Amino acid sequence: MTQYRYVGQSYSQGTNNHVLYSFVASARDVMKWAGVPSKTERFHGGFQRALSSRYTKIVQYFESGQISPGAIVVAFRPTVCKISELSSPSNWPSDEHCTSKPKFVQIEFASTDYSSTSVYELASLVRDLLQSRPGLLDTESTPIDFEEGSEDAGNIYEKQTVAKGDDEDEDELDVGRSKLRMFYDFLGSKEAISDWLRNENEKIAKIKLKKNPSKSERDLIDYSPEEKLKSTCISLLRPAMLVDGQHRVNGANESEVKNVEFTVCAVHDANWVEQVFQFVVLNKMARSISKDFLTELLNSSLTNIEVLEIDRRLDAIGIRNADRIIHKYINHDKRSPFAEMVAEASEVSGADRSGKLSQQGMIALAKRWKAIAGGKKSAEMNMFIKYLSKSSLSETRVAWANVEVWIPLFFAFWSVIKEKYEPEHIWVKNEGYNLLKIVTLQALQDHFIESKASGMIKFQNEEDFKEQVREFFQAVPASFFQNWNATGLQSGDGWQIIKDAVKSLQSGERLLSIQKESALWK
Repeated sequence: MTQYRYVGQSYSQGTNNHVLYSFVASARDVMKWAGVPSKTERFHGGFQRALSSRYTKIVQYFESGQISPGAIVVAFRPTVCKISELSSPSNWPSDEHCTSKPKFVQIEFASTDYSSTSVYELASLVRDLLQSRPGLLDTESTPIDFEEGSEDAGNIYEKQTVAKGDDEDEDELDVGRSKLRMFYDFLGSKEAISDWLRNENEKIAKIKLKKNPSKSERDLIDYSPEEKLKSTCISLLRPAMLVDGQHRVNGANESEVKNVEFTVCAVHDANWVEQVFQFVVLNKMARSISKDFLTELLNSSLTNIEVLEIDRRLDAIGIRNADRIIHKYINHDKRSPFAEMVAEASEVSGADRSGKLSQQGMIALAKRWKAIAGGKKSAEMNMFIKYLSKSSLSETRVAWANVEVWIPLFFAFWSVIKEKYEPEHIWVKNEGYNLLKIVTLQALQDHFIESKASGMIKFQNEEDFKEQVREFFQAVPASFFQNWNATGLQSGDGWQIIKDAVKSLQSGERLLSIQKESALWK
């Protein structure tokens, strides 16, 4: 264990009582005591992005003699820092002669070198650390029973009622707690860790046999599974998290320049929510992070109790992400026909994202149902008055504001489609199969909704709704969705081209003749 001591200044901002510190530290030291909580195959709770190609450019930047005067931001875990006030040196000017009154402090903390610690010992230490996360170990949570040879922990996607304000009356899927609980239980099982390491090594061995592995596959084998898991655990055990500046610090550390120092802006006693909040604020406001990454970050890095806290704080500063809840339902609700089929913005994206659906595309697909309550869609909203046992259009619109009213219809619609086409082996996101292209999904559901609304249909109940979906697509064979030649369907007339072809089938035209005429096969 190494003790680190720095002299710096303490200060606060405005009326906020959170204490901040500024001091100077070398990149090499920061790399020894600050973790980088990136998402990995096993740990979905991380919130940093993986190092990009920009990292190698920064190495070259420092080696060419350039400087980077910007501060890096770190967040120290609660209770790890000892702060001692220091008086000003005797030969310094008195406080009244200073434009800003300084408050000098000594920042002291310890960091352990875990490089020789086994992955199993690290797992036990991290497991102890995770126990403090609020809501993680609720009594109703069921520990995961790992099966021999299982690669995954078996998802626990359950509904949890949490303490809410007066204006929050709906339960929410606690994906964050589920994924953290999966990781927590995984770390507590030596058999599960060993099985995962073996399976990952077998996957890497197969990739190494390929003559021309893809870039994503090459990225996957850069480090061994044991190195990745150890790196994740060590990052979580470090006294501080590197919230902003990971590229600069890594670049400086890897360069041949011996002593690259940075101004460090440190947040004192920062819990996990504070660390995530600062990451979002710094990266969303300074250089925008992707919607996918932000959505998955909030979903998988925090438990529901923590999400409630950070949502309010982000909303107060104008960062809103309503897509987060919709994505939870689409990808993490066991009722969803698309569960676990949507790409997640995790660190190891490459090989694990193949065959996955676009997150933003799927959110847009679901929002088509949410939009039915819009003021210009009275005919569409009228279809569900009886279905929801309401007496008026206005009552139906009010009810529709609850996601648990319209999302089951989204699930029901696509569950029928899945039941019809999955046995035909086309419910897949592969080359030559076009059903699960976002543009196809959008065209199919839009065609159904518009057709039923124009016919002034009123759905009686869920079974009536499902039966009408079955009948609507009865004339559309699985072979229709295969081997299209058209590209760029997402733009221009793509939707209409698909709709027109489906309409032709529904009117009795044979698929062979449609293939000769439709732009889908030209």
